[in-house]
Amino acid sequence: MTRILIVEDDLDLIETYTDLLTMHDHEVHSAIRLEEAFEVLEEVSPQIIMLDLQLPGARAALLAEFVQTAKRISGASIIIVSGHPEMMSSAGLLDAVDLVLVKPVHNPDLLSFVDRMIKMQPASAAHRG
Repeated sequence: MTRILIVEDDLDLIETYTDLLTMHDHEVHSAIRLEEAFEVLEEVSPQIIMLDLQLPGARAALLAEFVQTAKRISGASIIIVSGHPEMMSSAGLLDAVDLVLVKPVHNPDLLSFVDRMIKMQPASAAHRG
């Protein structure tokens, strides 16, 4: 079972992603603000983080800090899921993330990309807690 953190302010998308991923045996946590996501990182060590770039109160520097913290704390793979991928360069995230998906992402494609990210992780990542 893979632990996934969804950082997204669209509650409908959180519900959709959560339903889809839990149906495929993933453990899903979510946050609607970066501040909440930092708190989740203190309690859960996700293997994959799905991050929207347009979050309430999220500045480019805070997005970059979150990605760096997530990588340092959990070694998580970071998937940007955004309707505005052009924001990545201003946030300084181009080299820091593992994958960028442009919304809307079709469910089968999302599952396929998550599966690929899982396969690319070191075997030790599956045992982090």
